Parts: sequence; C-alpha cells; structure tokens
Amino acid sequence: MTPLPQTIDEVIARMDAIIAHSIETGSRLGYFAALYRRVTIQVRKNIVDGKFANPELLAKLAVTFAGRYFTAYDLYNENKIPTAPWEVAFGASKRRYPIILQHLLLGMNAHINLDLAIASAETSPGIDILGLKTDFMQINALLAAQIPLVLKAINKCSPFIGLVSFFYKDTEEKVTHFSLEIARAYSWLLAEDLATESEPVRANRITQTIGEVKLLANKLLHTKGLVKLLIFIVAIAESNNVKKNIQALMEN
Repeated sequence: MTPLPQTIDEVIARMDAIIAHSIETGSRLGYFAALYRRVTIQVRKNIVDGKFANPELLAKLAVTFAGRYFTAYDLYNENKIPTAPWEVAFGASKRRYPIILQHLLLGMNAHINLDLAIASAETSPGIDILGLKTDFMQINALLAAQIPLVLKAINKCSPFIGLVSFFYKDTEEKVTHFSLEIARAYSWLLAEDLATESEPVRANRITQTIGEVKLLANKLLHTKGLVKLLIFIVAIAESNNVKKNIQALMEN
C-alpha cells in the first residue's frame, strides 16, 4: 500500500497520480478523483488566503479525510475489500452503464456520508470536535461553488444529460442538496457522536453507518422505473472516452 500523504500538497500529488493512471488505463475511477482534486485545490487556496478560522486544524482534517479515500483506493486495487460503500463505488467503474454523474455521486456518498465523520472525529476527538464546526460548515460554500462547474463539465461529455434536468427540475439544486444540506449536515452530527462516544459505541455506530451508506450506494447505482430508463438513454449518448471526460471534469 502506498504511504499516505502528510500534507495537502502531497494529497494533490497523489490525486494527480491516480488521475494519470486512470487516463492511461481508461479507468472510470478517475472521475471521482478529478472532482476530489478540484475541491482539494480550493481548500488549499482558502487555507493560504486565510479564509478558515483554524487553518492548521482544517489542513489536518483535509489530509486525514483524503487518507481514507486513498486507503480504500489502494485496498481495491490490491484485490482487497475496502469499506462497503467504496466497494460499490469502485466496482461501478467496471460497468458500462453508470453515467458520469452516478460515478461522482457514488464517490461522494462513500466519502461524505461515511469517511468525513470518521476523519473529523479522529482530527478533533472529544469536546475538541466543537472547535472544528465553523470551518467544517464553511466548506459547504466552497463545495456549492463547484457544483455548477462540475455539471457544466458533465454537459460537455453527456449531451443527453439534460433529460434528467427536464424530468427532474432544478437538478443543480438537487445535487447541491444531496452533497451539502443532507450529507454534510448528517456527517457533522455523526462526527460529534463519534468524537464523544466510548470506543465500543463508536465501533457499533460506524458499523451501522457503513450498512446505511451501502444501501444508499446501491440505490444510486441500481435505479428503477423512469430514472433507470433515463440513465440508460443518457449513457448511450455519453462519451465513453475516459481521458476526455476526466479532462473535462478538471477544467475550471
């Protein structure tokens, strides 16, 4: 397993390596890596610009948080089993019909709904978790600013993605709602619990959460009814050029 990064610059360098390997091998694992990289670059910029109340603590969280993704990625590529939500997300990369948006949502589901709370509790255990809340919540605005850019990138690769917007109005707001209002709010409450509970209770809570997040991953992947039909139509027209798609996701 590759040694885990210790700084945000090392985190971004590792993401660059994953993206380069994905482009070389045509792996859809690079889609989420491209999204994650652009968000991490913005986190680094905000730290440098002094926009966080406790930049050192936030940087520590960013590195710990990314470490969980890299660990899951390495386990999967070594034919070992990562946490269940990541197993679903990574396994989807070998399937033809999940669309780019699904790949991104699967990664966000595993990383925000599970990893973020665990990483936050590890970064600020006990009542110290309260000192992380302001910066934790501030990242919501940073992520929100990325959503329109990412959806614009997807439009370049997926000419029929507008069908989703047509049948499901305010798609942008729905994606933002998924990633911020629901996932991050839930993650913060879970982080508070994990940081202050005893080890046996914490372990049981994590096990329970893994199961819940896996269920959501399967719902995101195995759609039904009209949603399934729409995704099938979108997938037929969507670019299958992994390099082109990754590059689009990385553009500003």
